[in-house]
Amino acid sequence: LFKMNPIYTIMNPIKIPLGRIDKSINKAFIEDCKKHPNQDSSCKDGYVKACFNPKFMTHQNLHTVQEIQKKYIEPYLLNSLIDLYTDSFSNRIIVEKYKKNIEIQSMWLVEFDHKTHFKLHTHMSLPNMYSFSWYLKCEGNRTVVFMSDNKEYEISVSEGDLLFFPGWLPHRAEGANSICCSGNLKIEVE
Repeated sequence: LFKMNPIYTIMNPIKIPLGRIDKSINKAFIEDCKKHPNQDSSCKDGYVKACFNPKFMTHQNLHTVQEIQKKYIEPYLLNSLIDLYTDSFSNRIIVEKYKKNIEIQSMWLVEFDHKTHFKLHTHMSLPNMYSFSWYLKCEGNRTVVFMSDNKEYEISVSEGDLLFFPGWLPHRAEGANSICCSGNLKIEVE
């Protein structure tokens, strides 16, 4: 179900691995996520932090919904994220032999239209905190821009792609008529 794509090196030793999850679950996952809209009264005009004008957004604790955990996170997402974490190291062989514990700490789904965009932002700024973006619906390719050393690095993604990156790495995105699930996670290696 999971197939590796290239690893993008944007700053040595920062590597952003790009994987792919079988698209056959995307429609059902989107429908199940849409049952959990963001109802936070502190979200002015329908946006949260860096996201402006989303067509639709779930609450940021989507990972705590039992149905989402059992049908999508456990069978598809967790192992894919561990594989991408392992691939983010220069020497995969050294890292893959150790047991890794993963804890998703926040997760949400955003539906984009032509007005939706994420301004340049970061997520978590601790060494073992990572972020991901899972592209569930894209018309053609979509570009995610990462910023490092005052340079922009563009990564092209398409439907089914899963990006894994350090939470502190600045990035921005746009994407009319697309749906993306993003989240933050903590990984500990034993």
